[in-house]
Amino acid sequence: HTVSRLRAACIFVSALAVPVSYAQPGTAQSTAGYPNKPIRILVTSGPGGGPDSLIRRMGPQLTKQLGTHVIDNRAGATGGIGIELAANALPDGYTIVLTSGQVITGMLMKTVKTDIPKALTPIAQLSRQSYLLVSHPSFPASSVKELIALAKAQPGKIVYGSSGTGGVVHLGMELFSALAGIEMLHAPYKASGQVMAAMVGGEVQLSITNILTATPQVQSGKVKALAVTGLERVHTFPAVPTVSESGIAGFDLTNWYGMMAPMGTPAPIIEKINRVATSIINSPDIKQALLNEGITPVAPHPPADFGRAIAREIAMWDKFFKSGKIKLQ
Repeated sequence: HTVSRLRAACIFVSALAVPVSYAQPGTAQSTAGYPNKPIRILVTSGPGGGPDSLIRRMGPQLTKQLGTHVIDNRAGATGGIGIELAANALPDGYTIVLTSGQVITGMLMKTVKTDIPKALTPIAQLSRQSYLLVSHPSFPASSVKELIALAKAQPGKIVYGSSGTGGVVHLGMELFSALAGIEMLHAPYKASGQVMAAMVGGEVQLSITNILTATPQVQSGKVKALAVTGLERVHTFPAVPTVSESGIAGFDLTNWYGMMAPMGTPAPIIEKINRVATSIINSPDIKQALLNEGITPVAPHPPADFGRAIAREIAMWDKFFKSGKIKLQ
């Protein structure tokens, strides 16, 4: 049940508040023999997907600092297949899972069967990725405030496209509508490419899209960027404001990639992987390449910080789902 998940999320965070700091005395000795065999990295996307691309980019430095690792792609069930395998693995540091933030909404919508806060312990958040709120060039509004005013003057008339009911675009647009006090029409498509084509063709007026996908369309004038969905402006569109600074304070719709391990994995091992992974993701070459793609590497942080971020996200989406302001059928 969702209540037990929220309770577990609190336990998940409080348990992590006790462990240690970044580098305790003795941590080096307790991990001196680790690893002594290949680490299995379960990836909750297929080859070429976001998490997969990230871990393969990190691969050479991971091998150098942690030794041999094996990438095991386990896509499906909104990440639930890989998450379940990780939850049932031995907590010995030789199985970790790299997943995306979509597993949180998947868990609350029951497509991910694993109770993540109970079954897994966070290692590190590697990146966060905002989206762009975009419109057809002819759309009368050019800002969030103008969009809200237009939607209030024409309730239920503005049409937004998504790549499917229950996906991040659908959830994000409905969360936006709920917080703004507006109503818009949802036009679901089968894939994100179809949504962009529908917008360029004028079939839909609005959508939320991946920054990398949107960049050439915005630069060519085929779509118009209204706002960034995260709390910070992005490297690729520094002049585009956030939704939060444009009138819906605190609005934060981002995807993230992060590492977790089976619950019970020794804290010194968790900390060692944390230090290695966060240093790699923030190495100059990788960091700049990710920023150029609209992805922000997360600065080095203790595992407990990632745990708190997950707990906040569970609470936010749980409140939204319980509000009854979205229909998933």
